[in-house]
Amino acid sequence: MSDETPKTRPRERAGRLREGLNATARIIALGLVMDVIYQAIVFKTFYPDQALVVALVLAFVPYLIIRGVWLRASRVVNRPGKRRRTNH
Repeated sequence: MSDETPKTRPRERAGRLREGLNATARIIALGLVMDVIYQAIVFKTFYPDQALVVALVLAFVPYLIIRGVWLRASRVVNRPGKRRRTNH
């Protein structure tokens, strides 16, 4: 078993950072697209500052909250030293 972790492997760390930034960009882009469509239908115009605020507040913030809760829950379930029961 190797003592290497993502903290000691710069290439893996960079890949994970890039993956996280891509996921975040997709979430923000989706929020922007949805708000642009909403503004076009309801207001018949486009307010870029409002679209950015709405995308950040209604798409990105919940994403961060859900991701944080999911990460903490997975750490509790998969913590080292925890014995797993088998049905043998």
